[in-house]
Amino acid sequence: MPLTLEIPGASPDEMQRGLAAAQAILDMYGVTPEQGDYSTWKVENAHEPLYSLDGEDLEPTREDERISVIWYRAQEAAVKACGRDPAPYEPGDHQGPLGCSRD
Repeated sequence: MPLTLEIPGASPDEMQRGLAAAQAILDMYGVTPEQGDYSTWKVENAHEPLYSLDGEDLEPTREDERISVIWYRAQEAAVKACGRDPAPYEPGDHQGPLGCSRD
């Protein structure tokens, strides 16, 4: 699943630079977009009572926490590569501009 990036006002070239910067960070740590997106979702929703229909434990693990830190670094790199301030996209505030397409 490919990375997605939503930064209002960013040009197509800026978006491509942002996606490349994020992918470079993920590649450096051997994290796939799916892993990063899912682990970050688990960490950010740890305070919610979550249930899985297939019996999967949705409590974030130490590995999820490690991967979410990498995801946040990738997100920051993407936003900076677009020439924007990453401050509005602090971890835990909301999903942020970086995502993973389900297509």
